[in-house]
Amino acid sequence: MTVIFTAFWALLASAVLALLTAWLQMRNWNNQELIRIQEREQEAALKAVSDFSALISKRLYRQKRFLWAIRGGLVDGSEEDVSEYRFILIEWNDKFREIQARLSYSFGNNLALLVEDDFQSELTRLNSILDELAKDEVNESSGELSVAENRLNILGHKSISLTTKLLRKIRNLELPVFQEKNEISFKNRSNLQVGRLLFRLFGIGGHSLH
Repeated sequence: MTVIFTAFWALLASAVLALLTAWLQMRNWNNQELIRIQEREQEAALKAVSDFSALISKRLYRQKRFLWAIRGGLVDGSEEDVSEYRFILIEWNDKFREIQARLSYSFGNNLALLVEDDFQSELTRLNSILDELAKDEVNESSGELSVAENRLNILGHKSISLTTKLLRKIRNLELPVFQEKNEISFKNRSNLQVGRLLFRLFGIGGHSLH
């Protein structure tokens, strides 16, 4: 009888040790996988912010150069500023929606709407104003140009503030993709894997967990 009990406890201890070892291995794998996903999502968010910052900076700078060319009367030598501004408009239209979608994925729809309202709409309005002023052969609208330049400066400050805020979110892992999806799914997957181990340990086959 003693031999049987000894064998039983030895078998049980081995089973518990095997289960604990497997659980620790799975937990370690989950942690490593979560870190890899976090790094990938951080890189994607950082690239989206970087691309947005670069594009808005180019747009604001070229739009100011266009404004300054209008203020100078579009004299000889300003054609380059006008041409470069037209080029950045094409680049903006080519890239803006794609970058906006990436920002929406990494930071949520509210950010995409903010970028649309605070930047795209305002830049479009200012572009219309500058195009109209550029058509005037005799430029007597220095006041309107000063107001437009001030609005561009405000957009510049807003873009810096927004970029800084988003970079902090990336650093602190304050991304919806972590809070709403990854953390929950990893917890669930970890629990399910432990369940599978229990089923396998006690030889229960043909069970699938979902």
